[in-house]
Amino acid sequence: MKALLVLVPRRRMRHENALSPVTLEPRDLVAIGATCGFPVLPPTIPCSPDQIPCSFAQGPTYTAEAARAGLLRPHRRMGVSQRTNQRVEMTALRTTGAVLQFAQEVRVAPHAAESAASCYLKMSCVPHMTSASLQPMKESDASSPLTLRDIARQAGVSLATVDRVLHNRPGVRPDTVRRVRETIDRNSFRPHVAGAELARGRARRFAFVMPSGPNLFMQQIQSYLGEMSGWLSARRLVLKMVATDVFDASVLADTLEALAGEYDGVAVVALDHPSVRAAINDLVDGGAKVVTLVSDAPLSRRHHYVGIDNIAAGRTAGALVGRLVGPRSGKVAIVAGSQGLRDHAERIFGFNQVVASEFSGLDVLPVLEGRDEDERSEQLMLRLLGKHPDIVGIYNVGAGTRGVAKALIDSGREKQVVFVGHDVTVLTRKLLLQGVMDAAISQNPGHEARAAVRVLLALARGEPILSEQEKIRIDIVMRDNLP
Repeated sequence: MKALLVLVPRRRMRHENALSPVTLEPRDLVAIGATCGFPVLPPTIPCSPDQIPCSFAQGPTYTAEAARAGLLRPHRRMGVSQRTNQRVEMTALRTTGAVLQFAQEVRVAPHAAESAASCYLKMSCVPHMTSASLQPMKESDASSPLTLRDIARQAGVSLATVDRVLHNRPGVRPDTVRRVRETIDRNSFRPHVAGAELARGRARRFAFVMPSGPNLFMQQIQSYLGEMSGWLSARRLVLKMVATDVFDASVLADTLEALAGEYDGVAVVALDHPSVRAAINDLVDGGAKVVTLVSDAPLSRRHHYVGIDNIAAGRTAGALVGRLVGPRSGKVAIVAGSQGLRDHAERIFGFNQVVASEFSGLDVLPVLEGRDEDERSEQLMLRLLGKHPDIVGIYNVGAGTRGVAKALIDSGREKQVVFVGHDVTVLTRKLLLQGVMDAAISQNPGHEARAAVRVLLALARGEPILSEQEKIRIDIVMRDNLP
């Protein structure tokens, strides 16, 4: 449609109160919009040769008579000469006149605004003329994000008051807090994240408590965390890796206790032990956000768990071993890092469930604990293979894969025993290609690393966690579908 344009020649509009230092609030725009039948957005008006900005604000309705009576004034700006202030004031008054004339024109010629529902009022003023026009509304205008100033205006309070309410600072009356929060809820308002990060006095600090030793999967997680440096810097996040013995409850608990008061968030590969749970609870009581990573401690007060469904992973491993063994009967060995690790205990539980219920010809041997160490796992496996020549399957629950594979190869039984383990690493890829290993239950270490950081950040900001995005899925990887 064609824009409706009203031009008002430059002229002085004298008024006895024309120079009163009152804030410019031409709230009659709302009344004009209601009369004309189209929405009115707060436009920016470049005013005076110095291009000093004035802006119109929506709010409670003022009548056109109020505008004519001179109740609408520009804000006197500090540090600006009196002459410039006068020019700005006169320009604002001319603009008010243009708005009123514009409203009258629309009333006289309603056909000119037949598409007014998708339009907005745009005004500008230059030294020689003031104009008002009906412009098509862009999609971005209709959904432009609210700011703190918008919330303050709607709630009828100052910007500082809104800031105090948002950050739960004292000095605001309860009824004012209620009014501000109702305004925030009504508009589904969230403070701009980037602005909030810049407003913080310091960067947020997160600690990742990881297993010490040569666990390739854990090394992958740490490597992916290192690749996030640019993303972390943009959000003013600092990450520190803390290596410790996660198989020793007292050592892990001492490590967690040493982090108290130092970090905003902690991600930990947890041992499900009373002392570790108590240390996690102490961190939470101290204000830190705690996320368990890979291995959970669900009886603690940790805020979130990032990892796979380990019972489902164990059941998957049991189904794979049972089906790959086929009609043969015999014994199945299980090698774990520690049954004190919740992820290992849950995998063993799921594995035993499936084998006991679906593969009656298989007899599961007592669990060996290799502490995810290659040499220890190798020695345990060599002794077991020598003691039980009828072993037909091995399930390696955690790391120590190199040691288990070496024991199989050294005993000459790598082609006879079904071997299922976890995670796709450089080593397991090689073993799958060689046929020593038959399948790996995989979880994406990059996804796990990113999810842990995102969840900690969401918790620190008080934002919702996108559960579907952070869900870690299980994949079955064999030689023929290696990624």
